[in-house]
Amino acid sequence: GAPRSVAFTSTTSGLLLTDKRELMVTTDGGKTWAIITPAGALHYAGELVAVPGTSTYLSFGFITGINPEPGARGTALSVDGGLNWHRCLRCDAWLPIVAAADTSAADAALPGVIDRSAITVPLRGKLLRDRYVLRLIAIDRALHFIVLAAIAIFIVLFARHEQQWARKFVGVLNNLQQAVGGHNALVAEIEKSFTLKSSTIWLAAAIVTAYALLEGVEAIGLWLAKRWAEYLTLIATTILLIPEVYEIAKGTSWLKIVTMVLNIAVVVYLLVAKRLFGIRGGGAAEEAERQRDIGWGAVDSVLPGPVATTKVSS
Repeated sequence: GAPRSVAFTSTTSGLLLTDKRELMVTTDGGKTWAIITPAGALHYAGELVAVPGTSTYLSFGFITGINPEPGARGTALSVDGGLNWHRCLRCDAWLPIVAAADTSAADAALPGVIDRSAITVPLRGKLLRDRYVLRLIAIDRALHFIVLAAIAIFIVLFARHEQQWARKFVGVLNNLQQAVGGHNALVAEIEKSFTLKSSTIWLAAAIVTAYALLEGVEAIGLWLAKRWAEYLTLIATTILLIPEVYEIAKGTSWLKIVTMVLNIAVVVYLLVAKRLFGIRGGGAAEEAERQRDIGWGAVDSVLPGPVATTKVSS
């Protein structure tokens, strides 16, 4: 029959639809054609459209060209080079519009269509993975905030009721000293706390409170993926590595080692992956990567449907 519609997915592979309800395939750029018998709802009295670089084809029009029944008009999809066709019910609702250089004008012509600029495209790829990592760090900082805040509250209560608590704990400490058999380091440290100056205790409360607030600010900023929070976390974590090294030098433990390794990992991640302080292009490279991976441009650059690997034999 005479050609009705032809579509190519590459320079060699294509389909041809004739006016005699024949579907033909070529794998040599159209030099030779072979008739194939497709299965499914191919629209013979319609048009073929190919998705370049895949084995995906669309056909739209009437299922039959002779007295089509109501509802027979629609769209069908094949992802295996035209061997099998499936009715695309969602595609049946598509409306033809006049192509325009400004797509927003064309969209505005359709009732109920929201301008795409008003839609926030979800994160994907590396940006989404970075968000997960930052929120894990934020959770860690939030736990630090809770613990430090509890310690700060205890120190303030201790400073306000030092004399009362001292009298109550004297008997307990004496009994504990006897129970452990003489002098004990823990008991000695508790006894020392009751001999500290009031000003020293209030200073300790202020330091712990400030540290807790720092951890809280880091947690909120990292959870919201703020750039300033990344810098704040990097600087604070790097500074706090100094006392951690000192503690390990005094005596090692699994808890000290794990804590230090995790903090070093956070520093390396923020420096390298988040490009802080100009590393790997700095903020400019980070923003360029963000603009490339988010928004409608990134969505439009991805072809729809999986790439089929089925070979069409002639």
